[in-house]
Amino acid sequence: SPGRGGGVTQLTVEERARRSLGSSGDAIYRMVANAVAARHPGGGTLADVGCGSGRLWPFLRGRFDRYVGVDAVRYDGFPAEGEFHAADLSKDLAAAGWSA
Repeated sequence: SPGRGGGVTQLTVEERARRSLGSSGDAIYRMVANAVAARHPGGGTLADVGCGSGRLWPFLRGRFDRYVGVDAVRYDGFPAEGEFHAADLSKDLAAAGWSA
């Protein structure tokens, strides 16, 4: 977005994450759940990178034993039974020589 003097204002990772409200539509979650069901026999840990508020978990809860969410910020409504890890992947990947 334009800033003062015609420059571009850079948002922090947290600001960008908060603008998304940590959620996608149910159609996206159903599509992911169907793809996982076709490829995963069940059990184990679901690692949800870019998890937002953890809304994917209800769609896959029956297929996994454990839920781990990773995102830049922890959103309200993240599943109580889930394990949350904060990470700025763009910074972490850049430090490792990768591009996000």
